[in-house]
Amino acid sequence: MDNKIKDDNEPQVIFEFEFLDPQQEKIEQYSCCDLCGSEFEFTHVTNFVDRQVEEQKECPSCQIKFHKQLHALQ
Repeated sequence: MDNKIKDDNEPQVIFEFEFLDPQQEKIEQYSCCDLCGSEFEFTHVTNFVDRQVEEQKECPSCQIKFHKQLHALQ
């Protein structure tokens, strides 16, 4: 029988792991801010003549805007 009194001030280490599949991990990296974890706000402007979509993303919490990316329309 163990008669030790548990010390509530003793530090406890708790690990929590969340495993994402590689595809889900890429989506998370692309759509969430590395600094604060907020989801990006995306704006898209479509140019049908040049068959391109201009994408701009911004973090609403950090107010950081990323450079525009061009995507080809298929």
